[in-house]
Amino acid sequence: STSAKAPEKAESLLNRMEDIYNTGNKSVKPNVKSYTSAINAWARSNARDAASRAEALLEQMEAMYKAGNADLKPDRIVFNAVINAYAHSNEIGKAVKAQRIFNRMVDLYKAGNTDAKPDRMGYNTVINACAYSRGNASDKAEALEIAISMLEAFQADPHVCDGPNHSTYGTVLMACTNLMPKNDLRRKLVETVFWQCCRDGQVNSFIISQLKNAAPPDLFNELLYGEAVEMDMEADSFVNTKDLPDEWTCNAVQERRQQGRAGPRKGGNKRRNASNSNRQTLQQ
Repeated sequence: STSAKAPEKAESLLNRMEDIYNTGNKSVKPNVKSYTSAINAWARSNARDAASRAEALLEQMEAMYKAGNADLKPDRIVFNAVINAYAHSNEIGKAVKAQRIFNRMVDLYKAGNTDAKPDRMGYNTVINACAYSRGNASDKAEALEIAISMLEAFQADPHVCDGPNHSTYGTVLMACTNLMPKNDLRRKLVETVFWQCCRDGQVNSFIISQLKNAAPPDLFNELLYGEAVEMDMEADSFVNTKDLPDEWTCNAVQERRQQGRAGPRKGGNKRRNASNSNRQTLQQ
């Protein structure tokens, strides 16, 4: 429900189920899905304390599981729901809080809870919380550092077989746009992230649009066309990904319709050589 009272009602119903169960009615025993539903209700809420309320439900659930309630074994779905609640909130420092929840999930998985195995959604949602972080320069710098560290951890995680996708790389580029001033450091980071995206074959229209926002015009044209040509960015708003090298796009979800002027032709040795020479790490 989109009602402002929906999360309160969902949590009240959950607590009532707990009360009825504790009186001996086993048919209404709450489980992980029950808690996840209430947490998702808070994640969709615009209430100022929505994310902290979602986390409180997770803590309640974890405490009951540790006390012996096997039906409340936390899984990645419920952790991702709380991370999503922080990502959708307006809290200052939400990137730190989202990463903290993610790390709790990782610790549980390493301790033997295979249901808490991190997945792509968890990584991407923490990065999303970073990209939309607010606050002063220090807050933004911290959010950017978390976004970079999450991407690097995702790339190195042997347990997540699907790996980073266009959403991962595009949201990191968005973080560069939203969290960094227009300087040489941003230019270098944007270039590195883009080439890593190309390496993984995850370039699609979302990546192109985020690259256009994050990169200065000369870098945008250099990366896509192989040279820093002067070009009207508004006239070049649409790049047909079918005209990009196949290895850049082979693993990405592509939109069915694309319009506008043609992008760079396939081939382009200068562009491919640049891709091979720009595989530096994000921390350089």
